[in-house]
Amino acid sequence: MQPVKKEEFWVDWCKEELAQGRSLKIPAHGFSMLPSIIQGSIVQIEAISMEQILPGDLIAFQRLQHLVVHRVLKIKQKDTELLFESQGDSNMRIDERITSLNYIGKVTKKNNLKLSKKIPSYPQRIFFSLIALGLTYFFVLKNKLKKLRLRLNQQIK
Repeated sequence: MQPVKKEEFWVDWCKEELAQGRSLKIPAHGFSMLPSIIQGSIVQIEAISMEQILPGDLIAFQRLQHLVVHRVLKIKQKDTELLFESQGDSNMRIDERITSLNYIGKVTKKNNLKLSKKIPSYPQRIFFSLIALGLTYFFVLKNKLKKLRLRLNQQIK
């Protein structure tokens, strides 16, 4: 028997909780939803059908073995299936199409507050993308400096 990877367990657990009618309250990671959701915010996800989702809503979906929260920009119908076009508020790239296969639920609250449905304008996206890029670079650089400092301390001893 092979051990279950942490990421696989996490996404499966989230789906099971929602399937049993419970909501999820999980901390946000990353910068793709700046300024709407900052890292560490608690988002509440509920099992709400795709038919009830509107443009501007925040949804959770599965990307590989990760749970992603982004904003719905457009809703399209192909035959009998709904497709969502989504994007992080500070991302410049539109996500892969969200279907019933990777849709998980709707984000209903952030830090126990109702969410805004306002879709950021293009200049706002550029501004927040630059902030997210800067924050990512800062944390990567900070981590590399910490590792370098530890290596230097070990060499001195």
